[in-house]
Parts: sequence; C-alpha cells; structure tokens
Amino acid sequence: MKKQTFSKFNNIFLIVCTFFSLLAVADEQNPNDLKDDKIRVLTLNVFAGKYEMDFDRLQRQIEAVAELKPDVIALQEVFDDRVKEYYKNAFTDFDFLESGKLKSDKPLSFPERFVGLLRKTLEMANRFFKIVPWIKGTGAILDGDTHGLAILLNTKKGKVHSDSKLVELFESQVAVGVAPKLLERVKPKGFILVEYEVGGVKLLVVNTHLSLGVHNKRRMDQLKQVVRKILAKNIEKESSCPAIFCGDTNSDAKEPEMQWLHGPAGFKDTYEVVNPTTSYSAATWHRANHLTKGHLDEINQRIDFVSTKRGDLHDFEVISSKIVLDNGPFSDHYGVLTELRVVPTCEKLLKPSRIHY
Repeated sequence: MKKQTFSKFNNIFLIVCTFFSLLAVADEQNPNDLKDDKIRVLTLNVFAGKYEMDFDRLQRQIEAVAELKPDVIALQEVFDDRVKEYYKNAFTDFDFLESGKLKSDKPLSFPERFVGLLRKTLEMANRFFKIVPWIKGTGAILDGDTHGLAILLNTKKGKVHSDSKLVELFESQVAVGVAPKLLERVKPKGFILVEYEVGGVKLLVVNTHLSLGVHNKRRMDQLKQVVRKILAKNIEKESSCPAIFCGDTNSDAKEPEMQWLHGPAGFKDTYEVVNPTTSYSAATWHRANHLTKGHLDEINQRIDFVSTKRGDLHDFEVISSKIVLDNGPFSDHYGVLTELRVVPTCEKLLKPSRIHY
C-alpha cells in the first residue's frame, strides 16, 4: 500500500512539473507576447531653444517626462541640436528619430533672406546695446532642425523599423499673420511617420505640428495630407496597421479640421474618450502658464492631441488619457499622456485603397 501511494504522488508531481515546463517553453518561444502590453504615449511641445536658451528648465522638463515612463514620446519644436542631445542622453533605451534639416538646391527666397538678415542685425544690436536679449540663441534655432519634430520609441517595449521613417513637408504652408508667414518660410510645417512593432503588431506613429492661428483653414489640408500618407503606407500591406497620431495642432477639438480628423477620418480623440465631460473645457495652452505670455495672445484651449485609428486586424483600447506637465512650468504647452492597449478588432475594415481623401 505504501509503495502504491508513493507511486501516485510521484506521478502527480511529474505531471505538475511537466505542465509548468511546457508553459516556460511556450513563453520562451514567444518573446513578442509581452507581459506588459500597455503602451504609454506622450506628446509635448518642448518650447526649448526659444528666446534665451533655458537649460535648467529643459533639464527639469526631461526629468518630469522620464517620471511619466512613456514608451512613445512625440516632441515638437526640437529645433536646436542641443535640445536633441539632452533628450538622447536622457533616454538611452529609446531610438531617437528626427525630422532633420530640409535639403534643397533652390536659392533662398526673399522671406528667407529677410529673416536671416533681420536675425543677424538683431544679434549685432544685442551684442553692443543689450536691447533685445530674447534674440540670444535664435541662430541655433533657425539653423537647426527644419521641422523640429522628433519621435522617441522605447526599444525594450517594441521593435523600431527606422527604415520606414518618412518626413514630409505640407503642401499648404500659409500661417495667419505676417510674422508666422515669414517664419514658416524658414521653418515650414510637416510631419514625421515611422513603424513601431509591439507584441508582433506593427503600429504607425505620426508626429506633426500644424500651422498657427485660432482659426486657420489651411490646417484641414495639412491633416488630409497626413491621413492620405497613412493610407498610402497601408495600401501595400495585406492588412492596414493601427495608427497613433500625436501633435501640436494649434487647433482645439471644436475646430472643423479636428472634427474631421475625429469623425470622417476615423481617428479617436483619446482624451475625449476618457474625459467626455471636460473634453472642450480642458486646456494644454493656458494663460495661467506664464511661458505663454509675450508672443501669442490666444484663448485657453486643448491643442495637443494623442489620437488613434484602428487597423484591419487590431485596434486600441484607451485605458487612460490625461493632461500632464502642468505643474512646472516646463513648457508653454502642457503635455498629453495616453495609455493604450492593442486589441484584436471584432470586424475587418474596408481596404485602405477604397477610401480617398
């Protein structure tokens, strides 16, 4: 009897050990099956390298961003190469994809020559008379990254397909007002797009900075260009990829272009999904932030977005979305942090080639 009891115990023990061994092997054979399948996405206009370079504020900004533990970081106005270096050194586990300098064989236009001459004149005046201290550092801004856009992707969370990076100028570049028009001739608006693979699912991550102005009809054309390019990226694939749209749109959720993006274009405003009652009253550009003073006198508005679009086979579940970095000030903008999870779609969408914008 004792021998038989011991034998049964042995068999049960062996079965349990075999079961857990198979689980371990299965887990080892599927490295893309992430235990933590959440993706934290942050968008932020850094407002660094403007006026007098404030490296102390930039360092505090980066420390605050790191505390949020994002996996995807979309930055706007990263014009100065020194700002890039600060971020690269702080986020060593991330791939840093930048929009870069605009290469053109065309001679400088009159507005570009005028802005360059004006800058040199002001820098000379500041050197001798100290009458325009805000001009300090603008040389590095105007000579740096043309678009000022960067996407940082956590390489421990997913695989970065850096060869898929696309940077494109907007066909519509006209801002509202003389000064913004001159600036956009030197620093034209555009977008950057890259593929990021998380848990075996390819995602399209887009970062952009649209034209200025509370009301600006050109932004509709700019957004349509972004959506066309996302669709074009998907046409060659067997199934379309889900997309994450980030950016400083200079437009709140009530403007026609954002209504179009979050309506017919098929994107979801992640902040509105989580916070429907405060969607229109929340602000990422707020007059209470003293860094907004002195150059743009605009109303409080939510002009920074993390929006998502589902693919044929996968969609995003929005877990949380909130306004962050509003206790600094770290920038003239507050950031938006959204936590997402990639989930299978319930039904297959139309092929991207059937949709036209």
